[in-house]
Amino acid sequence: MFSNEVLSVNTRRGIGLTGIALGLLWYCSDNSGMLYAGFTASIFIRALCISCAAVLMLSVQRFNSKRLWGVTGAVALLSCIMAAWVKWNLAGEYVTFAAQFSVTNFLGWLLIFNFFLVPWIQYYLSQDEPGAGYRNLNRNLWLNGITILLSLFILGIAWSVLWLWATLFYIIDITFFRELFIENNCFQATFTSFILAIAIVICRCQLKIIEAIKNFFTLLARVLFPLLAFIALLFLAMLPFVGLNHVTERVSSAGTLSTLALLIMMLAWIMGTSSRTTPNWNKAFTYLVRLSMVILPLFTLIAAWALGIRIHQYGWSPLRVDGALTILTLTVAGFGVSLQTIRCRNACTVNVNAPTRLFLIMAAAMIFISHTPIIDPLRISVNAHMARYHSGEIKADDVSIAMLEDAGRRGHDAIKALKKDKDFMSSEMRSALINDALNPRIDISESITVVTLQGVTEVAKGSVIPETWWAWVVNEWKYSPDECYRGNNRCMIKSLDLNGDKLDEIMLCDVAERTCSFFALKDKDEWSVIGYSMALPKALDSEKFRKSIQGNKLELKPKEWKNLVIDGETMIVNYQDR
Repeated sequence: MFSNEVLSVNTRRGIGLTGIALGLLWYCSDNSGMLYAGFTASIFIRALCISCAAVLMLSVQRFNSKRLWGVTGAVALLSCIMAAWVKWNLAGEYVTFAAQFSVTNFLGWLLIFNFFLVPWIQYYLSQDEPGAGYRNLNRNLWLNGITILLSLFILGIAWSVLWLWATLFYIIDITFFRELFIENNCFQATFTSFILAIAIVICRCQLKIIEAIKNFFTLLARVLFPLLAFIALLFLAMLPFVGLNHVTERVSSAGTLSTLALLIMMLAWIMGTSSRTTPNWNKAFTYLVRLSMVILPLFTLIAAWALGIRIHQYGWSPLRVDGALTILTLTVAGFGVSLQTIRCRNACTVNVNAPTRLFLIMAAAMIFISHTPIIDPLRISVNAHMARYHSGEIKADDVSIAMLEDAGRRGHDAIKALKKDKDFMSSEMRSALINDALNPRIDISESITVVTLQGVTEVAKGSVIPETWWAWVVNEWKYSPDECYRGNNRCMIKSLDLNGDKLDEIMLCDVAERTCSFFALKDKDEWSVIGYSMALPKALDSEKFRKSIQGNKLELKPKEWKNLVIDGETMIVNYQDR
């Protein structure tokens, strides 16, 4: 049974002010527009915001506690170490869109890292309390998990009210509230952080609500656990008949099995921390549940085997490195649950305190070392990929330039090494891809003139491209011309009559990306895009495609599948793969 925490008025106000301050800091880190650039401290500010919010809002009893500020500083230091490594990997010229996503991904992992650390911090801060012990970890996990869920729910309600407020007044042409609530980034960050802080205070001071929600989840687990155990055992029973090979044929097999193991562990933990000693299961359900807990490591071992096969086939990737660390953590914790179940022979529920402590420690440690030089997923992935290429396991055409381009500093260095590889650069398409990766994309917001576009494109022999088309592409379209700047003569242009009206249409092809766009004259000086071809036939490589266009080896083939005419009106049918 939870008992309400006694938070002084000053502590409650302090949590609210902390929320406002962290919201403003978050806004300042984003307001510069340089969150993902390599020469700012924005990533450190955001890492500190997440760490300080997790530790202070969930753990503080008194703001003048030396222990509190000591552990806050320690967690902030760990967060900054991880942020520094991410920044070093993805700084400056190595920044791409996927690298920007990697920063967001890191902040997500940092949230999980702090969620696993906060129960230990709360345990450390409660050492002066009588009767405090490891059992408080379970209490802290329940409290933190439900508090976060309720806080997000309260935040959603608050934002729904503001959205309704802004929308109602926007209907009558009063845009002030829309500009304040919806379009003001400073207000959004500050309001979100403040509401989360207030919601956390409410949850920490009204623990009867937490107790009621805990009882609900316990009841839900009591119903779902036998069902999940039956599904897991049925899956294992089917494996000998279908074979393990089917497991490796699915891309998400390891993730699915890991999720199954995690769900069994979570349900075992919920039942083990229930205030009721017996879950009122019959013997069949009890045996099902206990057997699923005993063989729990088997699911993670099968997941590890499936992941190993995938790595052997395709090599390492950042996602597979994270998956391997996750499976390792689940396997160790799973063995703990299994041994604990065997020891408690006649109990319906099992005390999983020791496996829970082990899981919290290992999970936090794995997240930390995967964002440091100890185990760097980007380094492992790039080195493994290049080793497969140099050993002949994969051909030059199978080298993933996109993966290297998005792998930060190490990937950029690997691309530079490939540029010096004469065999690799012998292909015009691979050469274009390397140049694309090493040359930053042109910002289409900059001035693009007809002269500069003509200088980086190749017009097929015999083609006459109207000046009106050049002007329209530069001034109106602006969708793809920037791609043409990423390599000399990367884009080819040809004029041809596609519909037999004796007026030429224009075909613009990106040879490296193997895509084409088609344009037709709409009005006097107005052109429009009339179609796309997103993939060339596999038998037609880039070099052959370029030579065919230059040699006018193009023919028009009528479509076999027709449109429909209904009562004199044409209905255009876009046939799939026709």
